[in-house]
Amino acid sequence: MEQFRRLILTIAAGALCMTMMIGCQTKFTVDNWDMIKVGTYEKIDVEDVLGEPQQKPFGDLWWYHKDSKEAKIYFTDKGVVKAKKWFDAKGGKAVTVPEGWIEK
Repeated sequence: MEQFRRLILTIAAGALCMTMMIGCQTKFTVDNWDMIKVGTYEKIDVEDVLGEPQQKPFGDLWWYHKDSKEAKIYFTDKGVVKAKKWFDAKGGKAVTVPEGWIEK
């Protein structure tokens, strides 16, 4: 009985680890990027949705990139999203929110 219990716990722990690994790998998607609301989301919200950025070149800019996809999230001095950009070189999709926002 004890061996069976250990086997079940080992399988459950393995399944949990796999679920967490898969979840971490799929956070940086255009659908998740679309969820981020300008003027509402804070840095912690962005990290929950997209994961840890690959680069933080400035305090107010987070940069995500993988393969042909790239996203930039710009924050106000209070840490709230003020603009966001998505670019997919392969798919040809480029979006800026708010539309027409220019990087400074």
